[in-house]
Amino acid sequence: MIHAPAPALTVERLPFSPRPLRVLLDLTDEHRTEVNTDYTGSGYARADKVTLLATHGEPRQLRDVLVIAVHTSDAPDRLDLEFTLPAAPAAHAAAAPPHIAVVSLARFLQHWVPRVSRPHDHVLLVMCNPHHLPVPALPERVLTWADGNVDAFWSHDHERVELEATAWHTCDPAPVPDSQRIG
Repeated sequence: MIHAPAPALTVERLPFSPRPLRVLLDLTDEHRTEVNTDYTGSGYARADKVTLLATHGEPRQLRDVLVIAVHTSDAPDRLDLEFTLPAAPAAHAAAAPPHIAVVSLARFLQHWVPRVSRPHDHVLLVMCNPHHLPVPALPERVLTWADGNVDAFWSHDHERVELEATAWHTCDPAPVPDSQRIG
């Protein structure tokens, strides 16, 4: 039997969908004490409150944010995202390894942010940024992102999500050119 090749994967077809916040951040195990470094989930969720912890500095509370969780590649000079695709069913007993799709952060944000957020949303980008690379501003949206690795924890004492990184940055929305304004 001849099988037609699978359609080419585009940014529109990436496995990126809404998830409950604690599932999105792999915080469903109430007794977890260490970060699951094998976790490859991605997606987005709305959060009433998230606490940002930095190596140096006071904790920061963000309220009513859109959390976008993604994983970066190991590229030292650019921010590329990696998405783990489900492996095709194997004809043999051994399961095939998963496939990895790679897309630039800028292209991903350009496509997905307008589709999953509202203008004037505060977007919290949860991704490791080990090389402390700059992140592009978003049109009409405040953006917060981290430098270094991002670790997620559930604080039982405060009943809240806490995200820990070397540093957190926030930038104002990028200006929208007059040619792209509506009305």
